[in-house]
Amino acid sequence: MNKNILVISPNGFSKVNNGKTLELIFRKFDKKSLYCLFFRPYDNHLDYDYCESYYAVSESDIIKKMLSTNSKCGRVIDLNKETNNISSVRIYSIFKKNFIKHILFLRDFLWNTNLWDSNDFNNWLNSSNIDAIFFHAPGYIGAHKMVRKIQNKINVPLIVYITDDYVVYNNGNLFQSIYKKRLIKEFQKTIGLSSLNYCIGDLMANEYKLFFNNKFNVLVNSVKTKELNLSIVRSKPIISYFGGLHLGRHNMLLDLAKIIKNNATFRVYTASNISDEIVQKFNDSGIELCDCLYGEQLQNAINNSDALLHIESKDKKYMQKTMLSISTKLTEYMMNSKLIIAYGPEKVASMRLVYENNLGLFIEANETKKEIFDKVKKVFVDDDLRNNYISNAYNYVNKNFTEDIISSRLYNDINSLFSNE
Repeated sequence: MNKNILVISPNGFSKVNNGKTLELIFRKFDKKSLYCLFFRPYDNHLDYDYCESYYAVSESDIIKKMLSTNSKCGRVIDLNKETNNISSVRIYSIFKKNFIKHILFLRDFLWNTNLWDSNDFNNWLNSSNIDAIFFHAPGYIGAHKMVRKIQNKINVPLIVYITDDYVVYNNGNLFQSIYKKRLIKEFQKTIGLSSLNYCIGDLMANEYKLFFNNKFNVLVNSVKTKELNLSIVRSKPIISYFGGLHLGRHNMLLDLAKIIKNNATFRVYTASNISDEIVQKFNDSGIELCDCLYGEQLQNAINNSDALLHIESKDKKYMQKTMLSISTKLTEYMMNSKLIIAYGPEKVASMRLVYENNLGLFIEANETKKEIFDKVKKVFVDDDLRNNYISNAYNYVNKNFTEDIISSRLYNDINSLFSNE
């Protein structure tokens, strides 16, 4: 049965970041049955192949509405008329950079004005005939209150999906600790209303089951099945990193590159804005800094690599943020018949996934330079060792994370909510 699902998320369906995660887990759903409310003024990556009906509202829309009653607070996205609203994007970017990360209470104040709850929004919502809400839960209170209000309006089952930890390990300064206590209460209220709860990995699901005294299932990035293709590596292997340089990852990249730069070509593909100082450090460490790639270009870069690198910081303040999260890139790496190199602290979920299942070369963050150098050298010299890692990863992802397994799990779980109809 095809039920109409309202997906509420910081991002819309797209080929990048969280939008890509949505596409991968909703593959089995008819795009005409998906409706998406997202919290940005504009998204030039929206994918209409997965969802045709979008409604966008953001903090910048609320600010503009507060300043001018003639302004609209949110809008239906029209594919044929959509243009990049530069002023809204600029306001949103300034607000996000200078305030959101530092004054979370201000962000919640804006959402609590309920200016987003407009006639335009309610007309779109009511015309969509929603059967269930899928909430990709972010770490701010206003979004939770918004979702609960919407659910109360239309009285349908709520499904909660959590991919980043905001409540168990994510501590901070005094104000952040106060905010976290309030956020935990909001998560508890939201989860208390939900019919299904999902997390990004087993470790998070186990922790959250204890923390919230509620059942959590696992929903990880799914991937399309490919054939296993073991290949010979270059005499000077190409090691590629794809992703952001935030959360202290750039320092880990620098540390690793300095150790192996004479024995491997080190490429970093990122969309992160980095300072001239860090660019110079990358250059000095032999790192080739490349633009972020998508689609076919991304796949070509992966194909042209001998190893795919995943990194997490050993800095305690960053470990708190990544402790329970599984990188969405890992499942893609497993399917691409390339050696995975995981470098970071062993307690972090992404690292544990790799070394506990023998899916790649794991390098603990506190190993000595000699130990790291010897490990990397050995894995590229020893074909049997390297191919064993690649085969293990390939078999593991095909057993657990193919698009049919993951998307079918969500599809069947949601339909089970309506099995008595």
